[in-house]
Amino acid sequence: MKSNYLKLTELIGKARSLDSVSGILGWDSNTMMPSGSMKYRAEQMALLQELSHKIIVSRRTGDLLDSVDESKLSEWDSSNLRLIRRDRDNILAVDPKISEELTKVSLDCRSQWVEARKNNSFKDIVPVFSKVISLVKEVAK
Repeated sequence: MKSNYLKLTELIGKARSLDSVSGILGWDSNTMMPSGSMKYRAEQMALLQELSHKIIVSRRTGDLLDSVDESKLSEWDSSNLRLIRRDRDNILAVDPKISEELTKVSLDCRSQWVEARKNNSFKDIVPVFSKVISLVKEVAK
């Protein structure tokens, strides 16, 4: 029978895999993605973030975290458990709607920045960049 720690790390591993896929999509959006596809890509990345978020904040994850007997863990695993707890606490502190909105707005800002750079018209991105800053401040609260 698997220990609760192993069950927890498998569950967190799934969330991290979703984050990794999102990272690849982000890389693609910055390097090879055709222009005009950013809105769809933002929705994809927001969905991956939502799924990862649901895993991390789930009752199952919380129950597993609470049930791990830290005295039976190696120093490495104990440190990993503390990082999982810290990351979960940080995620729980932010409204998921704000996180999702920040992902979408950031990608929109990046897309507009690419166009602004081509046209040397950076004033055009001020409204969307201001929204990014506003959302980052909200997350920081």
